[in-house]
Amino acid sequence: MNDPTGEIPLLDIQEFQFFKELKSSDRIALAAMFEVVAIPADRVLLSPGQSPDHLYLLARGRAVVEAMGNSIGNPVLAELSAGNHFPLEALFQSRPVFSTFRTIEESTLYRLPAERFQDALKAFPGFQRYCHARSNILVDQTRKLYTNQLSTRPDYQSLDTPLAAIVRARPVTATPETPVRTVLREMADQHAEVAVIVDDQTQPLGIFTLTDLLQRVALDGYSTDAPISGVMTGELHPLSGKLPGSHAALEMARHGYRHVVVVEEDKVIGLVTERDLFGLQRVGLAQIAVRIHQADSVEALIQCSEEVRRLSHNLLDQGVRSEQLTQIISTLNDQLTEQILRKTAQQECLENIAFCWLALGSEGRHEQTLSSDQDNAIIFRAPAGMPEEQARQPLLRFAQQANTLLDQCGFPLCKGGIMAGNPKWCLSLAEWEQRFLDWIASPLPEALLNATIFFDFRPLHGEHALAVALRQRVTRTARLNQRFLHLMVENALERAPPLGLLRDFVTGADGTIDLKLSGVALFVDAARIFSLAHELMTSGTRPRLRQASRLKKIPAREVEAWNEAFDFLQHLRLRLQHAQHLQGVPITNKVDPDSLNELDRRFLIESLRQAGRLQKRLNRYRINP
Repeated sequence: MNDPTGEIPLLDIQEFQFFKELKSSDRIALAAMFEVVAIPADRVLLSPGQSPDHLYLLARGRAVVEAMGNSIGNPVLAELSAGNHFPLEALFQSRPVFSTFRTIEESTLYRLPAERFQDALKAFPGFQRYCHARSNILVDQTRKLYTNQLSTRPDYQSLDTPLAAIVRARPVTATPETPVRTVLREMADQHAEVAVIVDDQTQPLGIFTLTDLLQRVALDGYSTDAPISGVMTGELHPLSGKLPGSHAALEMARHGYRHVVVVEEDKVIGLVTERDLFGLQRVGLAQIAVRIHQADSVEALIQCSEEVRRLSHNLLDQGVRSEQLTQIISTLNDQLTEQILRKTAQQECLENIAFCWLALGSEGRHEQTLSSDQDNAIIFRAPAGMPEEQARQPLLRFAQQANTLLDQCGFPLCKGGIMAGNPKWCLSLAEWEQRFLDWIASPLPEALLNATIFFDFRPLHGEHALAVALRQRVTRTARLNQRFLHLMVENALERAPPLGLLRDFVTGADGTIDLKLSGVALFVDAARIFSLAHELMTSGTRPRLRQASRLKKIPAREVEAWNEAFDFLQHLRLRLQHAQHLQGVPITNKVDPDSLNELDRRFLIESLRQAGRLQKRLNRYRINP
């Protein structure tokens, strides 16, 4: 399209990205549905809370997307220029916008009315696919805001970024036969701290670091003329470059690695270090994991637990998303708990008793926040000829010591007594099976309450096969008992999202909303019911929702909106707990909605609406399982 004024050329409408998804005839037909409008500078086109009435394509000029709220230092979230469009996601999701869209200079736009937008979705499959791809997350703007505003370091690296985009330049590599001296010379020339040992197809076989140089070469007197294979570390867990950076962070947390090898089609393309993931802020992820495994005293374990909490606050400051942060917290807490259990087990004679320590509740779902008490249990199998009660006694002594030590490490004792040191929750496999069968067969209020904690169990330490066997039996029995599932649904629906008709929120007497009980729990309860009804083995809320939705053929867009709403509520909880920690006040899950900025209020409203939509789906599920 030519510009008759001779000024900056007007961008042809078919140059916008989604037109390239269409066949030629559809491009022409879709383009004909737009009109051209001229908008003066400093004109607000959309405001927070407004339902959009047009899709805009910026053909010439500039505009900005602004966040609302006094707590935001720089309100500009993005600057738009020719070739950008907005607010496609809001139109596709049939929701209000959460930001201000404003022109900053005289601009020319193509405009498509909202009702014709819906017609275009039906008429042009390529356009619908494009919109779906762009709208697969509910709070994308929130992520960008948190990343930009919470991270003060220009070298911050999002953990959503694929590893292939994070890796440094190709690392030093060598074959197993290469002499140590040659490898060291190459490392010195490239100022490298690590070399990757590869075969002739550049597939990774091992790794050699400066620590290996000190411990295996210098101290052990290994000849520098000998092959590098004799001193390399052969245990590797290479990751595909397609995976997000969060996977590398979890590997560091689980194994104490300082370097993760990244591959493409099994061939080395680079290395990722903790510094690559977290910039110049040395959060000590790998170091903490190593210290946990080396901790040999109560004092050392307590210090490790404090370091985990400091790390959690640092990662939150850097804008790490709630899903990634809770996984990292839970993984490090798992490592800490396992070290406590190993240390405590040495004091009791447990060699002949097969047992498994179970993580329950939020820990069982890998969804721990910055403040979590203990929820745990033990499942065991007595040796042949030994009465179960005889096997239980040393396990109880062991569990009570572990519970006490966990309390000293900052995991408060459960006020409800749901801990492995309680004889009620230290049971044999047969006893646990009978306990769950009783709950399912006679689902009294206490049984339904227990179900919200115990059905989220996962094995943490010991004989995992015991927990797997219990999970298989329990899920099969629950799926076949429609009355139990019906009552679970009834129980879950008793608590509605705290949204009002006259005011935005329904608050308690203290003017607050409990983000855990009135927000996060609505998603957790629904996901648990879905998993039981479909005999799913996983315990996490997000994977439960995704797996069950595929079986029920629920649209992926709807499910991802639930997960993103859940993610926002979790992130808001973490931010609240972080602020309370800094202020030195008791940590709770209660927030005053009037204390939130306008953007957070809008996202909180939308997240709670998504909880309501999930509950409607759950209600239909009860009627037609």
